[in-house]
Amino acid sequence: MKTIKIALLFSSFFLFVNFNQGRAQQLSTYIEITGAKTEFCTNQTFALAGIANDGTGTYVEHHWIDNSGIIYKTENNVAIIKAKIAGTYTINYQVKDDAGNVASAAISFKINQSPSAEIADQDGKIKLINLTGENPFKFSWYENNKKIELENVSYSKNTTYRVVIVDKNGCSFSTSKVF
Repeated sequence: MKTIKIALLFSSFFLFVNFNQGRAQQLSTYIEITGAKTEFCTNQTFALAGIANDGTGTYVEHHWIDNSGIIYKTENNVAIIKAKIAGTYTINYQVKDDAGNVASAAISFKINQSPSAEIADQDGKIKLINLTGENPFKFSWYENNKKIELENVSYSKNTTYRVVIVDKNGCSFSTSKVF
């Protein structure tokens, strides 16, 4: 920035004009997402970061536009997402610099439904009922926090059984029951 002084002699009136001799930088923005992923699971928390480039370099306003209600919290250029319903979502980010330049970006991602199930007693054996999610599943069973293989196992009284289920999308769910 170069200042050129122009003096006009009308009593004691002076006019100073600042000219920007360089080219103004255009403000631009993009959105980064946790782990550069585009698919997540219900009840999983992840972050979006709005990245601004150029402009004046002093960013005075950050706005996250979400018509779906999945943004849990925002702070300046960061939005925390926690979706409870599966679907495809688009979030918009807008930034403004101190010269009034505005830039915006959008990002889309998919939320997969996490699996769920209940542990039940069926004829004295431990079984999973009401299993939801996407096949194939992987199951990890625990008896009082010790990993076990569970195939037609009869349960022991006053024992906690827990299962961790992971579906084909990598979404997981854990539940436990004391018999």
